[in-house]
Amino acid sequence: MTGVPSERQKIMVKGGLLKDDADWSTVGVKQGQKFMMMGTADEIVKAPEKGPVFMEDLPEEEQVVSLGHSAGLFCLHLPVLSYL
Repeated sequence: MTGVPSERQKIMVKGGLLKDDADWSTVGVKQGQKFMMMGTADEIVKAPEKGPVFMEDLPEEEQVVSLGHSAGLFCLHLPVLSYL
């Protein structure tokens, strides 16, 4: 029902953790009593082998390629007409 395999389930009742070999007659289950189940349904997620690489950490040559322009300054002055 939950998708959590039984080997990954931990069932808790009021008073503690319910073990696999617990005697249900000693647990004292009552009508409408709530149980809490904890566990993971999916595989445990593994950390990535290689972490993220930020643009600032790349060498300047690789930054240029990824941005699509070359490094350096350009003169952007427009010709100025002088009226004499």
